[in-house]
Order: sequence, then C-alpha cells, then structure tokens
Amino acid sequence: MNTEAKKRKKDVFNRVPLKKKLVLAYLLLTMIPILVIGIFVMQIFSRSLKEKLSYSAEQGFSQTYDFLAYRFSKTSDTLNQFANSDMIQRILLKDLNDYGIVEQMSDMLDMRKAFEDARNGEDVDRVRIYVRDELMYSIDQIHLFGLNSIESTVWYRYLQEDTDQILGCPYSWLAEHEKTEKEILSLARTVKSPNDYRKVIGYLRVDMDKGQIDEILNKANAAKDAETYICNGNGEIVAGTGKGKIPKEAWETARTAGFQKAYMEGNAVLYRTQDFENLDWTMMTVIPYSSFMREITALKNRFLVCMILFSALVSVCIYLIGKSITDRVGLLAEHMKRVQSGELTGLEPDESTDEIGVLYDNFNYMIEETKALLEEKYRLGKEVKNAELKALQSQINPHFLYNTLDMIKWMCYAGRTADIERAVASMAKFYKITLSRGRNIVTVRDELEHSREYVNIQNMRFGDRITLKVAVPEELMDVPIPKITLQPLIENAILHGILETEDETGTVTISGAVEKDSMIITVTDDGVGMEEDQISRLFSASEAGGSGSSYGIRNIRQRIRLLYGSDSDLLFTSRPGEGTEVKILLKQGKNNTMQP
Repeated sequence: MNTEAKKRKKDVFNRVPLKKKLVLAYLLLTMIPILVIGIFVMQIFSRSLKEKLSYSAEQGFSQTYDFLAYRFSKTSDTLNQFANSDMIQRILLKDLNDYGIVEQMSDMLDMRKAFEDARNGEDVDRVRIYVRDELMYSIDQIHLFGLNSIESTVWYRYLQEDTDQILGCPYSWLAEHEKTEKEILSLARTVKSPNDYRKVIGYLRVDMDKGQIDEILNKANAAKDAETYICNGNGEIVAGTGKGKIPKEAWETARTAGFQKAYMEGNAVLYRTQDFENLDWTMMTVIPYSSFMREITALKNRFLVCMILFSALVSVCIYLIGKSITDRVGLLAEHMKRVQSGELTGLEPDESTDEIGVLYDNFNYMIEETKALLEEKYRLGKEVKNAELKALQSQINPHFLYNTLDMIKWMCYAGRTADIERAVASMAKFYKITLSRGRNIVTVRDELEHSREYVNIQNMRFGDRITLKVAVPEELMDVPIPKITLQPLIENAILHGILETEDETGTVTISGAVEKDSMIITVTDDGVGMEEDQISRLFSASEAGGSGSSYGIRNIRQRIRLLYGSDSDLLFTSRPGEGTEVKILLKQGKNNTMQP
C-alpha cells in the first residue's frame, strides 16, 4: 500500500514541468519565513488597531444615542403632557347632545393654540389629535382629525392592541394622505378618560422631522461604509442610513452591550445596539468587519508586494537558466500536440547537435513522411471517387439517353417537329454540361443549368407535370461544386417522390443561402416523402452495393466532403405525404476553389 502511494506521488511530481519544479522549490524556501514574520506582525498591529477603532466607534455611538434619547424623551414628555391635560380630557369627554357649534369652535381654537405653542421645529414638528368623526372640528386637517382617517393604518392597530404604550411610528406606517415630501417619524399614544382608565377617548401623535434624525445618525458612523439606524422590534428600519430589513439571526446575535461580531447576508460585521427607554426602538450601528481590517490589509498588501517582487526577481533568474533547456522541449511538445489535432507543421531546423537537436530532426522527418502519405491517400481517394462518378454516369447516361431518344422517336412518328427541336437542344446542353470538358468540378451556375435541361427533358416525357423553381442568390452562382450533384437529387425527387403522388404532378425547388461559415443549397419537393428507415437505406444500401439511387447519393456526399472537408454533408429531412428536403451543406474556408 505504501509502495503504491509513493508511486502515485512520484507520478504526480514527474508530470510537473521542469520550470515549475525550479520555481516551486525556491518559493518554498523563501515564502515560509516571510509568511511567518508577516503573520506575527499582522497580529500585533491588528490587535492595536482593533482597540483604537472600537474605542472610536463606541464614543460615536454613545454620544449619538445620548443626544437622540434626550430628544425622544422631550417628545415623549410633550405627548404625555397633552394626553394628561385637563383641557384635552375635558373637551374630549363632552356630550355631543349638549355640544354646540360655537362651543366646538372655541374648543378647537384652544387646542390648536396649545398644539402650535408646543411646536418648536426641532423636537416637535406637529402635534395631531384624532377625535370622534361626529365633532365639527374633526375636519380641521391641521392638528385635529377624525378617527376614520387612521382606521386602516398600522400604528392605529398597534395602539388598539396595547392602549398603555407610547408607540414609535415609522414613516411607512402612516396613511397615504398623511405622507408628504418631508418624511416624518412619530410618537403616538391614546388619550384615556380620567373617569374610566380603560376607555380611550382620543389618539395623540407628535411628529418629528425624520431628515434631522437621519443627519444625526449619519454623523455617528465611525467608518465610511458603516451604517447607523433606528429600528423597531420587528427589525424594520425606522430612520438612518441603513436600507431594507435586518436579518433575524444577526438582530438576535447583536442585542448585547458593546460591539459584537456577527454575520449579515453572509458578510462579517460588528454590531452595537441599545434600546431607547419607554420606546420599542433600538439604535444600531453596523460596521463591516473589513473596515476594521482596512489598515491591516494595507500593511499585509505591502508585505505581499515586497515578497512577490523579491520572489519574482529570483524566479526570473531561475527561469532564464532553465529557459534554454525547457523552451526547446516545450516547443517540440507543442508541435506534437498540433500533429494530434491534424496540423502537420514542422519545426525550424535546430543548429545544436545535442539530444534535443536530434529529436527536432527526427520530428521534421516524421512530419514530411506523414504529409507524403496523406497526400497519396487523398490522391487515391479522389481517383476512387472520380471512378465512382464515371461508373455512376455510365449507369445514368445510357438509361437516360435511351428514354430520351425513345421519346424523340415517338415525336417523329407524331410529326411534332418543334418538340423534337426543343428536345434535341435540351439534350445537347444537358450532355455538354455533363461532359464539362473532362472537369469534375463545376460552378453552381452550371449545375443549375444542367438541372433545368434535365427537368425540361423530363417534362417532355411526362407532360409538363414537373415545375422547377430556382431561388439561389447570385453570390453562390460561382461557388465550386462537384459535377452531377443536383441532377441525381432532382431525379430522385421526381421518380420516387412526385410521380408517386396521386396526380403525379409537383414542384422541385432549389434554393441557396449563406449562413456564417457555411453555404447551403437546398432541394425540396412536394412528393410522397419518405420514412426514416428509407432515408437510412439511401446511405447504408450503397455501402453494400445498393441501387443506383442510393449509390449516387452516397457518391455525392463523399465528393463534397473531398472538396469542402469532412464537416460538409448531405442532410435529408422528409415527412411522409408532405415531401422531402435535401440540404447540401458546404463549409467555407476548406477547399472552395475551382479544381479540375
């Protein structure tokens, strides 16, 4: 077992390039001492800076908390003063049956004056009282409001659940008609009857300028990216620089004295919280832990830069020493990988006579021999395909010629001189292109003309039942293509597709397109179509010496691959009863130039 483990480790080591081995050995000898010293120094500085930042943050938090606690206390005093006011209680307890309009107007003015006097712009922005809707002054809408205007609000529901509390109201709890451009925070409580403490006779609310409180909280931040805010018992932010809601787990972790470390949304932070007396509000400061580590990180980065520069200097020396040895080996390995991917490129001759130089010479010799063998294989393959093409022609031409001559004979019997002239002209053009002066590769334009003449002759035989449509763009007309590529496909479409339909009529469409790195010529018919197994037999049958149709189709595929590369193909798509589509896919950039 130990022997196998050692062998595996040795194999891993042997697979590491020589340059990496040299650099790795040096780094192990230099980096370990530097890391040990750096960690020791970091610990000392980290402890000192943490104490300094913690003290600064604690002072800022305490001063802000004390100031806000004083302001909230004054606002609460104002709220309690009005809630316990004899005047307010006396007015709210009046019986509506004996409460005239003049008296109501007088009481409204008295309350408005008291509320205006309490407004100082800092602690109190506005005092509001909510009374029975039957009272005339409930429509005042400045300081006095009807209860129906708040029945749907969150803060009203909370006060009904606990009538003894002083409730802190965030801006989001207010009714829409109460919201203005200037956001406010509010403290609210009930006004109870002095005769029956369980009976609520009104609701009081004191508004404060939220912008002023936000500004105070913002000044409390001990770090640039710190956040200080006030939140309620639900973890909802009431005021300050924070956004959204506080995660429950972080909220629970942080509810202790002093700064504590916790995690918020996966990031380490330092929390400091303190509750406001008699309010369900808590002041919280959140400082990302990275802020505390910023100066330490800067020092660590300086250490790392020095270490990297020093290591890089020595690594360059080691690299230059090993370069003369490893570069030549690496270049040879790279060329061998290229050979595996099919790129047969030799190396520049190496003037040295060492072992690597001998490897270079042998590699170049191997490349030249391989190129010669591949060229010979390509030549032989091309000759085989040309022989197959001629064999295909020898099968097609006599049969087609016989049928055409037989048709002309019957035209002669019928005295159809004009048709005879047209048939002979089409046959002459057809065989002129078929011969192509011995060329095996022609243009798409020639193939289309060849196909037109073929269809013309077939229409003379079958009574113009075949319609040929051509929609090939001009940019494809001069593209090289193996001779007799389209005619076998059209013949197959007519004889085995269109003529097997009930009315024995149909359309053959030849279209073309250029898509990215491919040229596509499509032959479509509306014949009877084929099943999947019939399409498969078109290719497999020829391998076993199948019929002329399948033999010709396989020959077309092999010839376009010889010309355009193995990525080119002949693709069949067919639906029984609807027709067949054949795509000739020609990949650009392979060998798309005219060849004899």
